[in-house]
Amino acid sequence: MKVKDNVTVFQCEHCNKKLFRKHAMENHEKWCFHNPDNKKACADCSFLKSEKVAYTRFYFNGYYNETEENKESNGFRCTKKDKLLYPLKAEKKGLPQEYPETFADQEPMPKECDQFRSTYDDMMKF
Repeated sequence: MKVKDNVTVFQCEHCNKKLFRKHAMENHEKWCFHNPDNKKACADCSFLKSEKVAYTRFYFNGYYNETEENKESNGFRCTKKDKLLYPLKAEKKGLPQEYPETFADQEPMPKECDQFRSTYDDMMKF
């Protein structure tokens, strides 16, 4: 067994995760789900519903002809504001920039919302 002395360990301020590389910890802290900057109001809102989102994908087939294809992906809808939203995970992976046709009519989930209603409040009504 090897024992190393004087090793620098970087620890997340939000979740206490430990990593050995500074740039890796900086990237983790930027997207950490426990980071207050990443909290979204929609996360526990009863108005948020999961649904299938239709979009058209354009690509070139093997014969250099542009082809279009209708596809579906999973998405979220705020039923109160009637808006399509995408989560922090999609932002983290850079999906809206990589696949703009999929996220054309969607917005990122807001940090604060005046229409927020907790799912816990809905459960307590019964």
